[in-house]
Amino acid sequence: MEPKHLMSPDTFMREFRLDWEELGRLSSVSRAKIIANPDDPTLQAFMRDCHRVVAMMQEISGRPRAYGVNWLRDDPVQAFRGSTALELVSQGRVSTVITYLESIASGFVG
Repeated sequence: MEPKHLMSPDTFMREFRLDWEELGRLSSVSRAKIIANPDDPTLQAFMRDCHRVVAMMQEISGRPRAYGVNWLRDDPVQAFRGSTALELVSQGRVSTVITYLESIASGFVG
C-alpha cells in the first residue's frame, strides 16, 4: 500500500480559515498533537475529507473552490437539521455529506 499524500495543517488552516483550537476541536486531535505530529492519521483523514467535500461541491456548482470552502464552513443545511457540512465531517459523517451532494448532482435535492 502506498502512503497517502500528507497535507500541511498550516496550509489547511489558511484555506479553511481555522485557527489551531478550531482545527483541534473539529478533527478531535489536540493542538499539541497537531504541532508535534502533523501526519497524525485522524488529522490527515479529517483534512482529506474536507478537501473531498469541497472538490465535490466545486464540481457540482461549477464555481471557484472558495465557494465550496464557504459552503462547507458557513452554510447551515436544512437536510442536516441546520448543521454545516463541516460539523458533519467533524462528526465522522462525511458519507452523509457526500450522499447529499450526490443527490444534488442527480437533481433530487437542491
